[in-house]
Amino acid sequence: MVNQLLAGANAMACFVSGLFFWKFWRRERDRLFAIFAAAFWVLGVNRILMAVVDPAHEYRTWPYVVRLGAFLLILAAIIDKNRSRNSPESHRRPYDGSAMTRPRVHAILLATIAPSVVLACHACATPTPAGHYATVSGYGMYYEEYGHGHPLVLLHGGLNTIAGSFSRQIPVFARTYRVIAIEQVGHGHTPDAREAFTYTQMADDTAALLRQLNVGPADLVGWSDGGIIALVIARRYPDLVRRLVVSGVNVDVDGQQPETVQSLRDAASSGGVTVTDKVHQLWLTPVVLTRSDLAQIEARVLVVAGDHDVIRLEHTIEIFESLPSAELCILPATGHDTFQSAADVLNPLILRFLGDA
Repeated sequence: MVNQLLAGANAMACFVSGLFFWKFWRRERDRLFAIFAAAFWVLGVNRILMAVVDPAHEYRTWPYVVRLGAFLLILAAIIDKNRSRNSPESHRRPYDGSAMTRPRVHAILLATIAPSVVLACHACATPTPAGHYATVSGYGMYYEEYGHGHPLVLLHGGLNTIAGSFSRQIPVFARTYRVIAIEQVGHGHTPDAREAFTYTQMADDTAALLRQLNVGPADLVGWSDGGIIALVIARRYPDLVRRLVVSGVNVDVDGQQPETVQSLRDAASSGGVTVTDKVHQLWLTPVVLTRSDLAQIEARVLVVAGDHDVIRLEHTIEIFESLPSAELCILPATGHDTFQSAADVLNPLILRFLGDA
């Protein structure tokens, strides 16, 4: 909500600046001021649109084209002014005494204030994080809830958080789903309460939390470690799962690129006990799920990977072929961070997959 209010203040500042330049143009009839006014109004409209539409669109081309157009207008006005100074003709006309009437001033002031009001109302209607803790296995497990509807559980990646993994999904999914985003032990707001991390224990803790919330069967969307945890939940607690979307997952250590495995082994040799050390050991788990385990998962699964993922493409295909009811999506020109770098493509695919009858 704070970001939306700041966006409103930004937009209002642009509109007020444009208003003053417009007043100068009315008085001086110098088109430098008219162009400046137009440029600031374009920037104000752009700021409003970027605050109201899906945040994922911020990464598209058109917002930057609009902003570039506004700055080019300003540059053009400065160049035009410098040329006109050397020209025998002047763009300035004497002021004809036609001042703005009070109703006009009121109307223009209303037009400058209205964008902030609109954005403030939008901020109030925008889902805000509702963070909670639930006692699971003796520690406080953190989760956030957004929206209403069928439950959709988001499971973040290793050494990551809810915001770091799913900032581009939550605003979109919360429009039609009850989004429950969970932070695993030692990650984000959840304390480091275990001597070692295992996928089985994380899956058990997640399942216990979902049962506390009376959630299930739910759709599970997991990235990297979160996807692995989702598969383990589907194998161990099938009653909690309707459909799965997993991206960048491996079910044994050799599913990762050889250079990744070697770097993990080098790091693990130090024998540290920090969260990072324990996650590195987690990533070296020899076998998480066997092919036989995958064959027992009855839920429909969308298996996602980038074509430049740290998970070997052959391993991703093996997982896909081992699942009885699965679809495969390989995103071109994409690495491991599919949910962030390919959100514009991936979000509609996920919603379509989850919404299919």
